Amino acid sequence: MPEGPEIRLEADSLAIVLEDQIIETAFCGLAKLVTAVADLAGQKIVTVATRGKAMLIRLTYSRTLYTHNQLYGRCYERPHGELPRIARSLRLALHTVAGSAPEARWSASYFGVASSCG
Repeated sequence: MPEGPEIRLEADSLAIVLEDQIIETAFCGLAKLVTAVADLAGQKIVTVATRGKAMLIRLTYSRTLYTHNQLYGRCYERPHGELPRIARSLRLALHTVAGSAPEARWSASYFGVASSCG
């Protein structure tokens, strides 16, 4: 199970690809969040932060993408448009000019988009 330090390391590596970048496209593998995630295209990623075992990707317009790895979730950073070669289901992917940040989240993993997060 990923703990706080592992999540911080993932956030630091994702920040290199995501911070100060505009989301070109976003993919969501969860039907209930497809529209909310698709609406992220065109928004600037302000910061990638953590709170305990949660990762917070703060966007323009006071929106925050909240993710939690649960037991087996994992984030990857890849060259632009490239997805990781894994046997797990892809739940979320953010693509910017600088690169892609696909997040393979499975088991009881959770993510959501909030209009504001403190």
